[in-house]
Amino acid sequence: MTVLERRSASWKNSFGQHPEDEQQRERGREGGGCLLCQTVSDPETVSDPERAISWLRSGGPPGEGGTGQELIQGRIVGGYAPAPYSIKYIVSIQSTRGQHFCGGSLINKYWVLTAAHCTIGVEQMMIVAGDYSLSMYEGTEQFFIPQLLIPHPQYNKITNNADIMLIKLKAPVYLNSYVSIAPLPRQSASVAEGRLCRVSGWGFTSSSGGQIPSSLRTVKLPIVSTAKCNSSESFNGNITSNMICAGYSAGEKDACKGDSGGPLVCEGQIYGVVSWGMGCADAKYPGVYTAVSKYRRWIDRTIFSYYSHCIKD
Repeated sequence: MTVLERRSASWKNSFGQHPEDEQQRERGREGGGCLLCQTVSDPETVSDPERAISWLRSGGPPGEGGTGQELIQGRIVGGYAPAPYSIKYIVSIQSTRGQHFCGGSLINKYWVLTAAHCTIGVEQMMIVAGDYSLSMYEGTEQFFIPQLLIPHPQYNKITNNADIMLIKLKAPVYLNSYVSIAPLPRQSASVAEGRLCRVSGWGFTSSSGGQIPSSLRTVKLPIVSTAKCNSSESFNGNITSNMICAGYSAGEKDACKGDSGGPLVCEGQIYGVVSWGMGCADAKYPGVYTAVSKYRRWIDRTIFSYYSHCIKD
């Protein structure tokens, strides 16, 4: 069996029926009367495993010529490879043909936090937890299809404000020594200027591209004050109160395009979601992240609303 077939076989076996906890898993509630409870029909790949393998081999669903949507990729710049499976909350968001294009964080067995711009359509995406190397099957991966994509209602594609999204999974993740949940800061909590935080992801290791490493990368970055980030020498007023900046004055270390949606972790909590920037690792322009603490109340209310509506229905 090839590596691709093994990864596909693992994907097929992970949709809601992990062999180690089939009896213990919670069942997702599906209702018929509310927006958040509407169920998206399963892709044909779930009911037809052989077709799933065919799709992955050809690079896309039949009829699309094996092309699909072109996805921008990028990598942590100036970072290093962490110990395998030491960053257990991170997930790879991929197309159904297995191409990584964004990162995300597990904040609940059923929920992933990422950036609002990280979407190519709910039926064209899959979520991979427990992964370290994207180029090989390691036996630790869990594959899921999303049920709902819930971008923040105030997300603005032009200003990048409110660039945050919740993904509801159809089946819960199995928490083990490779997969865990990351805590979030309280509403409006702040992180001090200069505090070292860590951002992680899969992608190019230089701003100009180069060879793509397959394993997860991470880098530590200091928080930059909003005043400095908003100065005329930097982003010149384009940083809103819902964003935070992180990076070194000399540049050289940063998140980059394909790291979008990934976590910026400070003091053990997800304070930022990789959002945007001006190039990568530029001394004048730190990386810009969605400030998660500004949306903690929205996150909690959205998740609570999903279950409360479903119970009523």
